[in-house]
Amino acid sequence: MIARTLSSIAICILMVNASPAQRPSLRGVTIRNAPFLEEIDGKFKGFIPDLMDAIAEKAGFDYTLYLSPDGRYGNADKEGNVTGMIGEVYNKKADFAAADLTMTEARENYITFTEPFMINQLAALIRREDAEGMNTLEDLVNAGKTQPNHKPIILGTLRNGATNHFLSKSDDPLAKKMYEQIKANDQSATTSISKGIERVDKQGGYAFIMESSSAEHEIANNCKLTMLLDWRNLYPRKYAFALPKDSQYLQHFNNAIKQLNTEDKIAELRRKYWSNNCSNTQTKNTGA
Repeated sequence: MIARTLSSIAICILMVNASPAQRPSLRGVTIRNAPFLEEIDGKFKGFIPDLMDAIAEKAGFDYTLYLSPDGRYGNADKEGNVTGMIGEVYNKKADFAAADLTMTEARENYITFTEPFMINQLAALIRREDAEGMNTLEDLVNAGKTQPNHKPIILGTLRNGATNHFLSKSDDPLAKKMYEQIKANDQSATTSISKGIERVDKQGGYAFIMESSSAEHEIANNCKLTMLLDWRNLYPRKYAFALPKDSQYLQHFNNAIKQLNTEDKIAELRRKYWSNNCSNTQTKNTGA
């Protein structure tokens, strides 16, 4: 154990002090989801590329990013195949996955996570007119009983995503109700987050269950939308990078993330990419 620790320390020192010609070059897999990452003029832009630049500078490595071939975040399917970014890391095609990737026990069967770089909670993205009389996720889920005259709202989420998996396994009464309502409509789940957001915006009568940081970005740029949160915050969702279980770079990522948090750099990036363009935008009262 001591020898392994000393070896890790030695590798960290060598990486940080490496000349440009000696710096290791890592390959990372990612996924499009603004403001975390989007492709502009053939280049990746957003929170994740900026954060990766800062981590690479601290840890002393170079890196490249490529998009997840199947466009998924990733989990194991019914046949045991590991999909998406998780599959790319698990199968050693990528050295790391960099995205708004939720830490889950199911995913940890195949990869290892770094320290989290962001913490969220569950949110429902919904049109303001559809959220009339609602303040929380619980209000939304129970609207059929408490507001019988309110127009029906279909609940949806990302098919095969971490949020959908969490809701399907949770014993919490509110989570169970959400999942039952999602399952009740075959068309409620979407194949991408962007399609869920578009459905909320264009169609109405639909609430997309997602993570609060992504919902927050949408309501800051589309004044027709708002989000409903769980005032109890029972479902904290942590974002982290994924690496192979035997990766020698885990400690480099963790050290860099801790340093950047101490220096308030990650908070600066959060402020940069989550600026509010709707002066009258207000999140529905969460009680927190």
